[in-house]
Amino acid sequence: MKRLLVSMTSLILAFTLISAVMTESTSTTETFVFMVGNVASYGPIPAFGFLRSFAKIDAWARVGAVWMTVPIPIVPGDPGSPVIFVLYMAHLINASIVKLNFTDNMNRIHDFLVAGIWNVFNVTFIYKESTFLWVSKPMVDRGPGIFVVDPDPVNGTPWTVFTLAIQDLLPVRGPVLFHKIKTVEIPEGDVNLDSKVDICDIVSVAKSFGAMPGRRGFDLQIDLNFDFRIDIIDIVIVARAFDKSY
Repeated sequence: MKRLLVSMTSLILAFTLISAVMTESTSTTETFVFMVGNVASYGPIPAFGFLRSFAKIDAWARVGAVWMTVPIPIVPGDPGSPVIFVLYMAHLINASIVKLNFTDNMNRIHDFLVAGIWNVFNVTFIYKESTFLWVSKPMVDRGPGIFVVDPDPVNGTPWTVFTLAIQDLLPVRGPVLFHKIKTVEIPEGDVNLDSKVDICDIVSVAKSFGAMPGRRGFDLQIDLNFDFRIDIIDIVIVARAFDKSY
């Protein structure tokens, strides 16, 4: 039944972009992209979430997204009755196309495109009294999909909206919060999106250290590796890039 709900626009988008005519650049300059956005919809359903992408044009990309159809509740330390909620997580496992200013075969220009193979999971969190567990189930296993960033459909402002369209999945869409295009590699770890990795980013992660979905302090933007916990790995990611700017 869910497959029947997948919008025709997503299917058209996927087939159009995968079969698109690409204009290859002859420039030897390396180009790097960093982009983040808020998830606003999951198919026709309003949604909440976060997407992050790092890429080197014509070479590689890392894209991860987490979203839910209701806000994550704040769970008390010892809930009297079970608290259960669901998140969805998608991540790119292999990129086949990584392009800026991508022209498809309908002459539509997309600001940014990543096509490749994706995994998608349904993650259920369960808090009951003093116990906690989460269960991850695959929704898409190595399925083809595309991630595109487009101009505003009304006024043409570039880098305004994104769409993540993966086989057998409702399209995930939302506004772009921040993006940078540079000729030097952009470091990971800029939590507050001020184009540098400094003590403010370390402090942001440290303040949320130990937090998980459902607990105070958890923030998808601070969960840098999308493993549903703010821990030493997130601090290490920031520390590796400490004092770098872009």
